[in-house]
Amino acid sequence: MRSEIAQDKRAEIAAELVKFVTSTEFRNPIQATIRRTVELQEMIQDEAKTHKRLWERRWNHYQNIQRDTSRIQNNIQLVLHGKEPKTLPRPKKTMLLLLPASTDAAIAEQGQNSPVLPKAKAMRA
Repeated sequence: MRSEIAQDKRAEIAAELVKFVTSTEFRNPIQATIRRTVELQEMIQDEAKTHKRLWERRWNHYQNIQRDTSRIQNNIQLVLHGKEPKTLPRPKKTMLLLLPASTDAAIAEQGQNSPVLPKAKAMRA
């Protein structure tokens, strides 16, 4: 297509293109798109944090249920063997491992190193 356009016509097209790219008709939708992209990235990060907190709470409940049923089961065995039930030591909590730690860090870092995120945040301010 380039060879089909005369040199003087190319200059005219280039000038019109520069005029359009620097106009508010172009700039406003681009800035709005960047803002939306940033907002969507932030929404996903917030959603992931919320889910992780809920899953950790649920995990802790399961850990408590497991600990309590284990204590009951051990004490039943003691009583069946003619011994006194004991207060068993509280077991160490185990961490909920959804993703490797490096993945969590990479997700957080992605938002910080996004080529769009810092510039768009500055535009919103």
